[in-house]
Amino acid sequence: MNTRSYVLGRTLLVCTVWALAACKIGFSAENTERVLLGHTDGVAALSFSTNGQLLASGGHDLTARLWDIQSGKELAVLFEGSKEVSGYTAESPPPNVLSVAFSPKRDLVAIGTRDGVARIFDVRTLETRAILRGHRGGIRSIYFDPTGQLLATASHDATIRIWNLNTKALVQELLGHTNAVRTAVFSSDGSRVVSGSEDGTVRYWETETGRMVKTVSLNAGEIFSLALSGGGFIAAGCADGSIHIWKIGEESKQWTFQGHRGPVFAVSINASNDLLVSGGEDETIRIWNFKMRTELKNLKVHSAPVIAVSFSPDGKYFASGKLRRQHPHSKSQSRTRAIILKKCGLIKDLKTLVASWLRTIECSHQWIGSRDRRGYCRRLCGICTGGT
Repeated sequence: MNTRSYVLGRTLLVCTVWALAACKIGFSAENTERVLLGHTDGVAALSFSTNGQLLASGGHDLTARLWDIQSGKELAVLFEGSKEVSGYTAESPPPNVLSVAFSPKRDLVAIGTRDGVARIFDVRTLETRAILRGHRGGIRSIYFDPTGQLLATASHDATIRIWNLNTKALVQELLGHTNAVRTAVFSSDGSRVVSGSEDGTVRYWETETGRMVKTVSLNAGEIFSLALSGGGFIAAGCADGSIHIWKIGEESKQWTFQGHRGPVFAVSINASNDLLVSGGEDETIRIWNFKMRTELKNLKVHSAPVIAVSFSPDGKYFASGKLRRQHPHSKSQSRTRAIILKKCGLIKDLKTLVASWLRTIECSHQWIGSRDRRGYCRRLCGICTGGT
């Protein structure tokens, strides 16, 4: 992928050419990516609705937003922390949105904020359905169980809490980690919670009893992200740049993906369990073949650490969000990228790289340029080509 970026005043100009193994990327024959503009600071969390039509995002601008994937339009601002909390102190930090999750029935969105509060919103009415307090640190991960009746929150206070959303009551507090818990997810049947922590361990817990049943030490530094596949595999993004993968019950048979230069802040596995996407401090998004255990593509599409990635449930899209890294007086907006991911059909040799013929050019919010059948650009924006 070749990228040129220029900042002129408040406008970000980007020219991007994509190629991906055995896949096409694009919203149409004209667009390879769609940039969702709205957040004014880093995008920390992303979650697709179960039908793949909506995307929820949360950011360091103290907001949570709802997007329509097909149109790319912002549908609503679910939460504006600046209107709810004032007078920030060390004991009462600003409510940056650190985590978001759609419920299985698509009717609710849950968010976790830096002030340790979980909030539940009705997608249709945009009303607040519940406010859950108790954590003594920011909520880095929030996750619904498969029934939508339980919610798991993981916090900087080194605890995981499980809440009953019918009664709004705390039903379990999972104690055992010795440092901040960065991620906690339910297993596909809801019987277990799997958590990853800055103490360098992954732990399994019984949902019903809260009992810790296993500890897996990876010796790879802090664990920043986890993803569970439908086949019972776990992927853990670690501080040393590695992604450790194993099947539950076969922890001794781990393998690793190596490639990121720095911590892996986000991982996601697609619905068919054959692709994994990761984002890291090295400002790259990497796509891996889960079954062949190889890296397929290294995408440099953000100019800051990538701290959120998420596949849509049908595997057609993935979205990514970045940490803010720009001049303090710049008014350029942070960008949440929603990208269609399409399989090209049955590929016998998944190691073969199939170049995408799609090309996107974004300039002052207008798509320009053209392509020929081989995928070579015939015409570029004069600014992006240096006026030639």
